[in-house]
Amino acid sequence: MAFNSTASSHFYVIEYVDVNAVCIGVEIYSFQTTPWIYKESEWGDHIDVTFYKQPNVFLNGCLHIMGHCGRYSMIFAVDMEGNTWIKFDRADGFYHSMNQT
Repeated sequence: MAFNSTASSHFYVIEYVDVNAVCIGVEIYSFQTTPWIYKESEWGDHIDVTFYKQPNVFLNGCLHIMGHCGRYSMIFAVDMEGNTWIKFDRADGFYHSMNQT
C-alpha cells in the first residue's frame, strides 16, 4: 500500500504479478479510480521481485523493491499509475541470499 498524505488523501495498493518467480506486471488499485488495473512490466525479462517477498519502500511517488535479474541484485521501482518503470544497480551488484551468514 502506498500513501503520501502531503500530496493527496488517496491511497494505492500494488500487487506484483509473477509467473514462476518472474515479475510479469503489477495490479494497481487506486482509491480515486476504484477498479484494479493491470500494467505489464517494463523492467525486462527474468526479473525476480518475489524472492522472500522483499519489503517495499514508497519514495518520490514510486514503490521500490529489491529483486534480482539473473545473478545480479537490483532495486526496481514503479509509479502508482504503472507508467514509469525504473531499475537501479545495487551498490555491489551481486546476488545476495537471505540465508548467507
